[in-house]
Amino acid sequence: MLILLTSVCSSGCVKHAEPNPEYKDRLYLEFVNESKNAQKNIEDTKKIVEAEMASSEKAPAQIGMKKAFIARADHAQNVLESYRQQEKYWKIRAEDRLGYVRRENLKAFNAGKEFNDQKEFEQYQLEKRLRQARRKAVKKPESEPEKPAKTAEKAE
Repeated sequence: MLILLTSVCSSGCVKHAEPNPEYKDRLYLEFVNESKNAQKNIEDTKKIVEAEMASSEKAPAQIGMKKAFIARADHAQNVLESYRQQEKYWKIRAEDRLGYVRRENLKAFNAGKEFNDQKEFEQYQLEKRLRQARRKAVKKPESEPEKPAKTAEKAE
């Protein structure tokens, strides 16, 4: 009985690697959230496509409204495809990050260290802000038309 009690107590004191370290990883959680947002956008856009198609069926063809509704439905269909691609992209990133976090967490555990991704997360946040920033097109000032370069004949 004493042996059983000591073996249970000693096995409880042994540290084990965390089985699901990805739930503590902020990048993994960010990628999963992005995937969920894309899924929500897909559902919303599907409703828009269906509404536009229903409106196009009811619209009279003589005044061109049918054509306008079909054009809007086509545009919404293109947006829907874009959201599907985004969802796939974020799912792939999340799966890739899942494997990376598990490997790195196990390496850190074996080395007796704590896995920390603070620098990676800060870098990701910076990249995210840059992606979301609006880029203003720099307009070229209108000036006189450029003169053609002098040819060899005119130079002589």
